[in-house]
Amino acid sequence: TFLGATIEPGPALLLDLLGFAEKARGARLVVTGEGTLDARSLRGTAPIGAARAAARAGAPVVAVAGRRALTGEQLRKARIQAAYALADIEPDEERRVRRTGPLLEQLTVAIADEWLPARP
Repeated sequence: TFLGATIEPGPALLLDLLGFAEKARGARLVVTGEGTLDARSLRGTAPIGAARAAARAGAPVVAVAGRRALTGEQLRKARIQAAYALADIEPDEERRVRRTGPLLEQLTVAIADEWLPARP
């Protein structure tokens, strides 16, 4: 009030400053993610904000996480069409942490194959 400032959620402000909506418009796919995708994520985290902004811009959205604990309905409400978790391909947490890079590469290939078919 002192300087006429307003309070805005951090993720929304950051996405706005980055011009995210304009960049997402026309994208074939937007990938967002975080360590654990769970109910806490739905309370305003950057990945969920990015998913909602990308969906409003008409881009399909998928999420990548170390662990996923959201239902399909929760994902749809968050405007995420699919979520992929490292825990789905490596259930052992210790190995998952040690092999994060290669596991992310494996997920990336799977996501690209599924969501970004080669154009003729």
